[in-house]
Amino acid sequence: DGLEPAEMERLLQDRPTDGYENVDEFLNAAKITLNAELKSLLSVSSQYFLLRADARVGDGHAFLSSVIVRDDQGARILRRSFGYQD
Repeated sequence: DGLEPAEMERLLQDRPTDGYENVDEFLNAAKITLNAELKSLLSVSSQYFLLRADARVGDGHAFLSSVIVRDDQGARILRRSFGYQD
């Protein structure tokens, strides 16, 4: 059985600021039990990161969203979007 959308939303909202320390911590939070073979396919490392920034200046609101990848050559931006609202 999979997780209900509300449960997935709770996991995202309750996720530690620094992420999960290990796979067991995530599985415990999600209340998921996996056999050793499936568990070995999971990790808590990533080469992809999402940066979201918001700034309010006066009555205006600016926002930026970037997808960043880290590899042997360093970090680079894969996608960036930004906008401004009055």
